[in-house]
Parts: sequence; structure tokens; C-alpha cells
Amino acid sequence: MMKKYACMERPPAPGAVPREGLVHVSDEPVKDSWGYVIYDHPLSEADCDQYSLVPVYDELTDYYVKEIEKQICAASDSLIAWDYKCFLSRIKDLIDDEVERRM
Repeated sequence: MMKKYACMERPPAPGAVPREGLVHVSDEPVKDSWGYVIYDHPLSEADCDQYSLVPVYDELTDYYVKEIEKQICAASDSLIAWDYKCFLSRIKDLIDDEVERRM
């Protein structure tokens, strides 16, 4: 499964992004970034944090995530912030898997 990540704090260059599984590098900005990279596997949260990478989703995924966020925010009084973050991450993964399955 290919995964696309935006480089938020520096251009994608040697040492600025993880090397393992890297299949494409572009300096074309995506979502106010310095460029993007594509990997043949999902990166760990630790790698994303260390290299300031943010997953890039297509417009359909973004739409559904925002709609789900709205619904969760309306009912979030009973959710702890950490639980919300984990839940939202899982929803994004499920939507991403569904979008890829349909391609």
C-alpha cells in the first residue's frame, strides 16, 4: 500500500526523510508543505514526528474525515482527548483503506 506524506518543515532531501521504502520524492508543495514523499508502506508515528511528515489524503478522504470530525466534536464531551486522537487516526486508516480498495 503506497502512502504519501507532506514534508512540513524542510524540503525532501537526503537525511530529511526516512530512506527505507521510499519510492518517490517531489518538491511540489502539498497542503502548505515543502514537497512530498511516497513510501511503499505506512510510516510509524515516531518517523512522522521525527521527520515532520504529515499523511496526505485525497479529497474524498479529507471530506469524510472532516464530516466524521464534526460528528465526533458534537459528541466529544464524553471522550478524552487521547481517545479522540486514536479514534480519529483509526477512522482515517479505515477510509484510506477503502479508497485504495476502490482504485
